[in-house]
Amino acid sequence: MAGWYSRLADVPQTEYAVRTVDRTKLALIGLRPERGDEINGETYYWWPVGKHGSTSASPVQQHGVGKAWPKTPAALLRRIDEVLELPGTPSDYHFFLQAAIEELWKFRASAPDVLPEVERLAWLDLRLVTSAADPAASHNEGERSAFGVRAFSLLKRLYLLNGDLEGAWQVEQHARRHGQQNDVTMDEIHTRLLAEANATLV
Repeated sequence: MAGWYSRLADVPQTEYAVRTVDRTKLALIGLRPERGDEINGETYYWWPVGKHGSTSASPVQQHGVGKAWPKTPAALLRRIDEVLELPGTPSDYHFFLQAAIEELWKFRASAPDVLPEVERLAWLDLRLVTSAADPAASHNEGERSAFGVRAFSLLKRLYLLNGDLEGAWQVEQHARRHGQQNDVTMDEIHTRLLAEANATLV
């Protein structure tokens, strides 16, 4: 795993477009950790608390999944924007994003305008987990494969609900390239897409 970062936008290859956030008003934004032990290839950090204390929980963990979720989509999106400006490790950002996206998904019926935000954040999480930072990946003979990342299945579900079979198949291909379990249903959809494409050539 790469080390810690002052904010998500600093993690390579994520292409995160920073939102409008007043960073001066965010608590813990300037914290720097002390490097701890390395266990099974993962480096642990100790973050300062108060004058003399420390914790293994990064600011992302403390202000992300460590607090109750907001009750409205607007407040939840604001929380997401703020937490992604805090210091943490790639895995901290990934697990926060994964949980926040699923929470945002719950508003899809009452506030369908959140769906573009779900799509944006899910792709952001996928860029994060498939980047060199490897927050949710295993290594095997020099190759990287992402562990079970729920953004893959959520994106496929989103595209299928919208009737976007091509988009769902592209996500499935991306998932397979990164070691995710094959979805046999997507093979059926791929066969249908090929049949439709061949029909247009006749």
